[in-house]
Amino acid sequence: MKIKLLILAILCSIYLAACTGNEQSTKNLQPIEINEMISFSEQRPNTLQVLANQEDILSITNSINSAKKLDGKVDMADPHYHLKVGKSNYYLWVNQDHTATIMNVNDTNTIYRIYAAEKFISTIQQ
Repeated sequence: MKIKLLILAILCSIYLAACTGNEQSTKNLQPIEINEMISFSEQRPNTLQVLANQEDILSITNSINSAKKLDGKVDMADPHYHLKVGKSNYYLWVNQDHTATIMNVNDTNTIYRIYAAEKFISTIQQ
């Protein structure tokens, strides 16, 4: 009986620690800056959008972090958007098949695909 109570207490402690850690990590999320692009080197004037909603920031950050690396040579059209997420900068393409493609501006030889990106895209385009 004592062992069962000890195991239950440990599991509850782990669960509470995980929940508490998640709350703290969402409190300090930096706003995301979004600009429409004309070309790789030119932003469309007056299109800066700043996302400060913590849910939106977390959703976009999670989508970027879960993007899948695509193999092969990279030869991309001009990007639709530029995103500044924390200290990282990305080019973004919105695809007709409800996916998105991202490229870190510091690594233009690698692209990543965000699958099932409807919420991601709608948040960017609000």
